Amino acid sequence: PEAMVHTKKATENLAAYELYLKGRYFWQRRGENNIRHAIGLFERATELDPKFARAWSSLAAAHITLTAWSSVPNDEQFPLAVSAAQKALMLDDSLAEAYAVLGDVARLDRKWAEAKAHYLHAIASEPKNSTAHLWYGEHLISIGRIRDGLEETLIAYQLDPLHAGTNNNLAQIYWILDDTHNALKYGAAGVELAGNAGLRIQMLVNLRLGEFDRAIEFAKQYEDLQDVPVGILTLFVEAKMDAAKKPLLLEKLEENETILHFSHSLPAYVGFGRIDDAYRVVNLRLSNDSVDPGNDWWVLWYSDMAAFRQDARFAELVTKLGLVDYWRENGWPDACQPAGDSVSCQ
Repeated sequence: PEAMVHTKKATENLAAYELYLKGRYFWQRRGENNIRHAIGLFERATELDPKFARAWSSLAAAHITLTAWSSVPNDEQFPLAVSAAQKALMLDDSLAEAYAVLGDVARLDRKWAEAKAHYLHAIASEPKNSTAHLWYGEHLISIGRIRDGLEETLIAYQLDPLHAGTNNNLAQIYWILDDTHNALKYGAAGVELAGNAGLRIQMLVNLRLGEFDRAIEFAKQYEDLQDVPVGILTLFVEAKMDAAKKPLLLEKLEENETILHFSHSLPAYVGFGRIDDAYRVVNLRLSNDSVDPGNDWWVLWYSDMAAFRQDARFAELVTKLGLVDYWRENGWPDACQPAGDSVSCQ
């Protein structure tokens, strides 16, 4: 169960509280079906007790996370998430999770400063709420502050060590920091706790170690669970093993680039020296306002993406994303520094 401080009595309605607890269980396990089931449970809880603030905040959290685990567009879910969060805060303005939801809406809309303010408000309201620290950590990674993001995610882990998403995030952060031991450790824990993302991180770590057979094994497991198109991750590992597979990989990447996540397509293009293709995919995604890659912005900070960051177009990209202005006010990311009116990154 998630660590949180209950400063007010939740509800007098036992049936509503039982629905809420069941909803929390399914929401924490993530996955589209689990999140949809949780939404239904939270909705029933709020129907039984319309003043049940934590049920409203949980409903908001479920709506915001559904976009990351399904093909449901942001513009369909975000208004539902905001509405439920605002209802929760009208009933109890101390609920960290509701502020964190508003932070996530702002972050996914690339309103970085507004997102930061909501996350900090969430943490100030309930310092022991693990979701507030976890999502603020995701914000920090998205803007390139990897070590600060690790610090927040470790706080979330200390508060709730059995949360799959926290373990998966730690695995990915440690992979970005080239800490193989911890990337494997937390990736394995994430998989055990029903977090599919841990499989992908273990694939990446084993690929980096040259353990190709294990990398392919993890890639296939991840593709089966996440319905990744045309086995693209497996093909990526195979192309690293055998250069003869590279043309097929590039062909499949181009055919599927409108539906592939950044975290799948960008490292593949960059890993084979196709920087122009990587920038084309980024600009294609940015031109589609209804699709935002969310935590896929993390891929910008992978150590394997240095060639992408060192390209002159990277400064244009982060300026377009509103990050350069944000960095000037809030501190520079680990990999970048100011360069006149622009930015230079490694």
